[in-house]
Amino acid sequence: MKSSFRIALCSVITALSILFMLMTVILPVAAYSCVMLTGLCTALIIEEIDGRYAVCSFAAVSIISALLVPDKESVILYIVFFGYYPVLHDFLSKKLNNTVSRIIEYLVFNAACFISFFTSIYVLSVPKDSFMIGDLYLPWVILIMANILFFLYDYTLKVMVKVYRIKFKKYLQKMKR
Repeated sequence: MKSSFRIALCSVITALSILFMLMTVILPVAAYSCVMLTGLCTALIIEEIDGRYAVCSFAAVSIISALLVPDKESVILYIVFFGYYPVLHDFLSKKLNNTVSRIIEYLVFNAACFISFFTSIYVLSVPKDSFMIGDLYLPWVILIMANILFFLYDYTLKVMVKVYRIKFKKYLQKMKR
């Protein structure tokens, strides 16, 4: 594949990722979904080019999103986990067996949840009381639900990559010629 095609493809997917990040402002109900879609864009770069270009795209989207996107919670979620997860997943699945890979992925995800929570409280100044309903402290409930959501996201990521390989990759192969 020509270097100019790789750079152009990576740039277009990076721009699409930034668009998804900006959509978190337009569609606040779908903020998490938009951040996850941005992670799927990173998976496309890995699939078509390689992980190095995906890391560069992740860095570009992180910087531009931090500067332009008003929804800083979505930016934190992207930077702390969803932006680099496809790269991590690809790396771990090539180097380790499935069980060890899954354990490391869940450990990294839970660490990212804790970092995101504490960043929201101490950097973005979200009051701790906003995580309470009556006497119930919600972060633990949210963490359990987030792990279920991560399982679904990981499954969806794998399915979307397979669908891309089967249905759409041939069209991009034609464009390369």
